[in-house]
Amino acid sequence: MVDTVNLDFLGRNLADIQRDQAQLRSDVMQVRQLILLVTEKIGRLERNSHEMTDDLTLMLKSELSGTLANLEDRIEALIDRRITTVEEKIDQVLDRL
Repeated sequence: MVDTVNLDFLGRNLADIQRDQAQLRSDVMQVRQLILLVTEKIGRLERNSHEMTDDLTLMLKSELSGTLANLEDRIEALIDRRITTVEEKIDQVLDRL
């Protein structure tokens, strides 16, 4: 049995294929646009995370340097008090002699 194919049938199939192809092209363009948007967002997030890391590093260094300076002042004051105490005791011993 021989199937006959007429031009109307071929024309309809071709039109369907062209419509599907146009839709696929549109979908591909949308995917490309979305990929570009996602890439931009990722880049922005990376830049923000680097900025936040720099800011956090600066904050931590500031806090630590302030705390260490305070600790240094307290240690110096303690040493000065002890030196004064030792000097007073030496003076008392020398006065007795």
